[in-house]
Amino acid sequence: MIEFTCPTTWGHTLDAPVIERGLLELNPDIHFDLAGAIGQWHPHILYRQGVYYYGQHVTPMDRGLVPEFKQWDQRTFTVEVPWSEADRDGVSITYVTILRSDPRHDDFYALATKGWDPEYAILDDGRLCRRKCIGTRTLRGRVRRVGWRHTFERLLQRGIPNVTRQTLAAKFHIDMMKFPVGPPEEVMAALMEE
Repeated sequence: MIEFTCPTTWGHTLDAPVIERGLLELNPDIHFDLAGAIGQWHPHILYRQGVYYYGQHVTPMDRGLVPEFKQWDQRTFTVEVPWSEADRDGVSITYVTILRSDPRHDDFYALATKGWDPEYAILDDGRLCRRKCIGTRTLRGRVRRVGWRHTFERLLQRGIPNVTRQTLAAKFHIDMMKFPVGPPEEVMAALMEE
């Protein structure tokens, strides 16, 4: 079983049973965890459940203590980085041989001999190669916890009767006018990504 600690980045947390009870009081046609109720397994069943309206899946919801905001895994990837980062720790330069059978070989060879592009070089043994800077990056991975804001926004988007920003704010003592800020792709991920 995956255990989650409750760091300060979780914001204002709510218990899943409190959310369930409050949403049922707002609209008794909402129900939860259909997969668990019928014995259907899914990969996130230990820490996530579905919220349904008249049998139609609306949104996922975390089990247990629900953070205010999404929580993502962080993954480390090996990627090509700009030459301006070549001196940084963890960055290495690799040499990729360009074979004579490559249709662009002659063009790259001309670049290497004239020195017009520092990425291309001719090695001492006469091989043409492309030099690349390779480094590691820690990037946002998959969503681990969806957070109650995500769940509530998806319910609002569906237009379920008696589930409004005002009724949610009153029922759970929260500010439902708070929105994420940032570039459009980050705002969309914060609101919709699962």
